Amino acid sequence: MNQNEFFELIDSNKWKTIQEYFAQVIGASVRVIDISGMPLTVLSQPSNYCFETIFSSSKAFSVCNGCLILSPQPCSCDKLLTEKEHFIDHLDNIHYDVCPYYMNRVIIPIKSLNNVIKAYILIGPIILGKRRTYPEYFNLSQNLGLEINALIEAVEHVKVYSFASIKPIVQLFQEIANFMFQNGMDKVTQTSNPNRLNFDTQKTPEVPFYISKMLQALFETAGQGIDAERGSLMLFDSKFENLKIKLSKGIPEQIAQEAIVKKGEGLAGWAAVEGKVIFIDQNFKQSRLLSRLHQPQLSAALTVPLKSNNKVFGVLNLSTQVKKHKFNQENINSIMQLTKMVDSALVNIDLDTLAIQ
Repeated sequence: MNQNEFFELIDSNKWKTIQEYFAQVIGASVRVIDISGMPLTVLSQPSNYCFETIFSSSKAFSVCNGCLILSPQPCSCDKLLTEKEHFIDHLDNIHYDVCPYYMNRVIIPIKSLNNVIKAYILIGPIILGKRRTYPEYFNLSQNLGLEINALIEAVEHVKVYSFASIKPIVQLFQEIANFMFQNGMDKVTQTSNPNRLNFDTQKTPEVPFYISKMLQALFETAGQGIDAERGSLMLFDSKFENLKIKLSKGIPEQIAQEAIVKKGEGLAGWAAVEGKVIFIDQNFKQSRLLSRLHQPQLSAALTVPLKSNNKVFGVLNLSTQVKKHKFNQENINSIMQLTKMVDSALVNIDLDTLAIQ
């Protein structure tokens, strides 16, 4: 697959926006390559660690010359996926490996519905687990002719993740990519086969499936990111003008099945009408919103509207009763970026004609 073929399936402007959002959230460089190793997209958020610190040494640069994140070139992707010290999440076929400078990379396959890999998303550098010891970085600086203090400072700016914390984020990006790719495949197929049902007016089984998986990944990623004990993802029923729970955590099953929020009611109903993010904690509680908070004992609550074509189709609700929580502005901004990724992926998708299963 070359660049032209990739962007025939996936809108280039839409993908650029989503890739930039994701790079900001994960705090690392991101690009897409084809299965031969050639770039399909421009690199988002070039890493200072790589492009300034490591590249300041010609010796270090010569080693990085084979890194497909930084300098894509024709190669065998079998080689890409058999680097030393790598870990494979076999469920999603996502690879996590380490470069010679102790930095980790994430390699996410983009697949067609029949499970054929069409491209790879490359992410890095990040640090999985914990940073290496000072002696290891000192030896690295000596071997490569790098100033140790500059190297340590650069390392401290690289984001650190546990496997548990990064897994839902990369899974969400994979679901968004797979959805956009499959959506593009469907449109091409329908254009070449006029006897097939028209995508704009009829339901197709693949797209609702991918939307559902994407929303599931968004819900899990957002909830884990701020340690929410309780949450729900509600979808808007335009026929009855109310919200119903699609996904939930920490809510009794019967309540989750029966709960209905009318347009304008409670925090979720108000967010759906206004299309605005609501955040309430012990330090900031607007009087006009307090009356809508059905559980005053909550320590923090976050409600984020989900949109397609600037139309609200759902609401993400997260809350906690624990005073020591991660509902800080940085994490809330990350969740908003994640929802913007989903919003961007759903542009031009008529959700009124798609039964989200």
